[in-house]
Amino acid sequence: MQMEKMNTPEVTVGVITYNSSRTVVQTLESIKAQTYDKIRLIISDDCSTDDTVKVCKQWIAGNSSRFVSADIVTASVNTGVAGNCNRAWDACQSDFYKAIAGDDCLLPDCIENNVSFMLNNPSSVVVFSKVIFVGSKREIKRCRNLFDYSFFNLSVSEQHKWLVEVTNCIPASTSFFRMQKIRDLGVKFDERVPFLEDWPMWIMLTEKGIRLDFFDKETVCYKVGGISAIGRVMSINFFRSTLKFDLYYRFENAYNQDKESAINAFTERQALLYNDIARKMKKTPEYRVGRFLLAPWRFFEKLFSR
Repeated sequence: MQMEKMNTPEVTVGVITYNSSRTVVQTLESIKAQTYDKIRLIISDDCSTDDTVKVCKQWIAGNSSRFVSADIVTASVNTGVAGNCNRAWDACQSDFYKAIAGDDCLLPDCIENNVSFMLNNPSSVVVFSKVIFVGSKREIKRCRNLFDYSFFNLSVSEQHKWLVEVTNCIPASTSFFRMQKIRDLGVKFDERVPFLEDWPMWIMLTEKGIRLDFFDKETVCYKVGGISAIGRVMSINFFRSTLKFDLYYRFENAYNQDKESAINAFTERQALLYNDIARKMKKTPEYRVGRFLLAPWRFFEKLFSR
């Protein structure tokens, strides 16, 4: 059942895109199909090198009447996901905000369910829900245990400790924000960690005493791959951001407690990450072609070095 139109607040949906021309229309169509009426649409593009912006402009030209407003925010240089998310936040004028990657989709009652939760829980600042994985059976099987919904049973202090000391097990694609409180807190995505935007945000919020809430409904179709978190795991930039995250959010906290152990743990973490990068790169076609082309040179180099 749809909510009473007279009493519904506006919601901004921010679509975060980068080279999303093949998938973004499906994302936009899922927003258009929402059971909720008062939606402001913002597409924030991170200097795509494909036709993403052109595709989005064409789609908006034919569908803008569906929304309270529909705008595109672009960048002259690629800033990473954190900067892209901040631009979408800065453009938000609504009471509530829902972000979605340009390769994921909202289920039809996603916005309605989130608004209903927020109105029934006025102290809630950010809420999460469940996802439906979309992708190959092999990919879905690999990511089956990606999220741990029992995390939301923890107190805010326990959530903060878990995020700093253990891992990030939160379905970021389902996040829904009460923006006035976010503005009051002065919290923004950490652009020092450009390709790991969500984990630092959850740490900052819980550090400020904001509990990460949850309701038990599926609201988002999460695409395994693309610009979403899993799709960035193979990226060198992602691993660099992971190292920076460890430095700013883990190492500093541990350093204040046990200097020697913190340094050893950070050094070990760096070695593991770089080894993982090398292992993944060796499986790429580009690496194999390079090895093939360099084979004659290495043969003669070895021959004449004897």
